Amino acid sequence: MKDEVFNLEFTYNDKPYQVTVKTDLPYGPEPFGADYDIYMGRKLWCVLNQYRNEDDFECWEIKRAPKEGIDEALAETIGKAIDKHYHH
Repeated sequence: MKDEVFNLEFTYNDKPYQVTVKTDLPYGPEPFGADYDIYMGRKLWCVLNQYRNEDDFECWEIKRAPKEGIDEALAETIGKAIDKHYHH
């Protein structure tokens, strides 16, 4: 598969973020089980995984977090921004 790279801008706790997202899915966020590498500048910031839980509900989990940490609410915010990128 060819890597897809796109830029995202979003706000979390009144702080603006600009990140670059890299994934190997060429056609959007499905099928589930995808990993999204999130870069700030040229540095890998965190890795998110998209999946469906046992109730078939879309979820985002942090697979790799930066030293300063990242919370689940921020992961959801990034995930929603990724979804918006694909479904705008």
